[in-house]
Amino acid sequence: MYKITIKRSADKELNKILKGNLKAGLKIRTFLKELEKSENPFATSNARKMEGYENRWRWRVGIHYRVVGIKQDEVLTIEIIEISTKESVDY
Repeated sequence: MYKITIKRSADKELNKILKGNLKAGLKIRTFLKELEKSENPFATSNARKMEGYENRWRWRVGIHYRVVGIKQDEVLTIEIIEISTKESVDY
């Protein structure tokens, strides 16, 4: 299992989403908990390795949101660096 850490900027974005769209925010929060419990979070159907990056992955959450994280093998950690709509994801 992987440990999930959330970068401060991603946590702020999640809080903004929770204030503006509670249902979507709760869906993202639930997804992050499920991701942490997953044996292999990179084998899920909504996971994609990002081209041009060695260890960067993105997960689709619902229709409009993307969670971007960095895989850190040495400690089995995924650092969530961005949570935003698919239109504004800054890869």
